[in-house]
Amino acid sequence: MRTVITVDETRETISFFGSTAAVDGWRVCIVDTVDELNPNAANALLKILEEPPQQSLFLLVSHAPARVLPTILSRCRKLALRPLATDDVTRAAAEAFTDAPPVVPARMRGLDLGPACAQCGGMMQRTGSCYTCSSCGNNTGCG
Repeated sequence: MRTVITVDETRETISFFGSTAAVDGWRVCIVDTVDELNPNAANALLKILEEPPQQSLFLLVSHAPARVLPTILSRCRKLALRPLATDDVTRAAAEAFTDAPPVVPARMRGLDLGPACAQCGGMMQRTGSCYTCSSCGNNTGCG
């Protein structure tokens, strides 16, 4: 499985902002995950973030904010999202897909990713009684 977003892919996405928008003139770009941009791709994205086109929205997803260029982070508003509870996902799926019963994958049962890291904002993962940040290695709750 590939874990790097290349500069060519980033430039292709940026060219999307030169096309005609379909809904109310807005263009939306989701980069999932921005911490997988190689250095050239990060710099290409930075160019459009410095002077974004009118009516454009960039949603940059990051699991390891410490790996994102500080110049990109400085142009973003941070929105920390928590994992949804399995019951909430099941209920939302039932409402969205009324024709079929919702199915919850086995890997979602008992999933506990923990809070965002207070030190860097990265994803905290539970290991025994501790939470460890996947980005900076910060440990909390360890005895």
